[in-house]
This record gives sequence, C-alpha cells and structure tokens, in this order.
Amino acid sequence: MIETPHAFFALESPAPGESPPAGRVVARGWLVAKPGNHFVDLRARVGQRMIHGTYGLPRRDLASHFRTRESHLLAAFEQPLHLVPGANVVVLEACTLAGEWLAAFAPVAGTNWVAIVQERRQTAIESAIVVPTP
Repeated sequence: MIETPHAFFALESPAPGESPPAGRVVARGWLVAKPGNHFVDLRARVGQRMIHGTYGLPRRDLASHFRTRESHLLAAFEQPLHLVPGANVVVLEACTLAGEWLAAFAPVAGTNWVAIVQERRQTAIESAIVVPTP
C-alpha cells in the first residue's frame, strides 16, 4: 500500500516483479481517497490510446481495513491495457467529483510498475507506468 497526503493506493495485478505479455492486460488494484477527497472514474493512456477503466468495485476487506461504516468500500478498479512488445508507457488518471482528472506517481517496490496516487493540482498531472513486456 502506498500512502500520500490525499489517498491510499495498491496495485495488486500484475503481481510484483511480473512482466505482463504484450496484448490485452487488465491491471487490478484499489484507490481509497482520504476524507474530503472522492474519486468517481479511472482511465489510462497507452501511447495515443485512451482506455477507460472500471472504478468503484466493492471490497469488503477494504471496508474492514479502513474501518468504514459501510460493509463494502467502493474503491477497487480494473483497468484494461493494450500493451505492445517492449517498454510501454501507461498514463493513469483518476477523476474527482468536480470532474478534475488527477494523477501522480510513486514506485511500487519490487516491480517495474509506477502506480497512480492522488496529488491535488489545478490540472491533471500524468503519471507513467513503464510496463516491460517479454
């Protein structure tokens, strides 16, 4: 788990150290905004392609971990990616309730991935995930 001043984030798949194959890959994880912050959508860019993901999937384990009143926390995501052979630069952005697309990055230990974490800005800050494929 990565913590920033505004959010908590985890990338669960591909697994640490895993280099996904070229072609269609689905990145999975979760993004939990801290109080006063809310996310409603997630998208990724691979090269010139914009790909919308699914954000807000329910997770009982996150509700328990973050001690929410709800039985499930709507914070998990599935982000489809279309990777080409070699290094891929993937840009992830999360959308706030106000319609502002935000992104920033932090390294995921033990992997070649760089993950999205929230950092408040007036305009979207793009984060790169360099994804090597065999």
